[in-house]
Amino acid sequence: MFNLAKRKLFFYSKPIDMRFGIRRAQILVHTTFDSKYILSSAFIFVSIKRDQIKIYLEDEYSYWLLQNKLIDKRFKFPDFPQSLEINTEKFDMFLKGLEVIEEKRKPREIDKILY
Repeated sequence: MFNLAKRKLFFYSKPIDMRFGIRRAQILVHTTFDSKYILSSAFIFVSIKRDQIKIYLEDEYSYWLLQNKLIDKRFKFPDFPQSLEINTEKFDMFLKGLEVIEEKRKPREIDKILY
């Protein structure tokens, strides 16, 4: 059996179509992440609407694809260029729809001129 508390948690960097299955999740994980992390990590994919997630994980014997959908909320999930690792406390907050990853402020035109 698996225990998410003992695994590293990685977010996939872009929202995806939730119609994909376990084979497509496996391909995304194996082409995006370093193979030394795969057995000790869980990989989180967020839908385009940001109302559901899928979690892919592997152990020595099997593959798992878990799905979670929020009813009246959306997951607070900013865009970022690369995959991101979070701890289990922040992940628990994320599953409830709380914001755990702060979006960086975009520089204003005046900031670009001054620097």
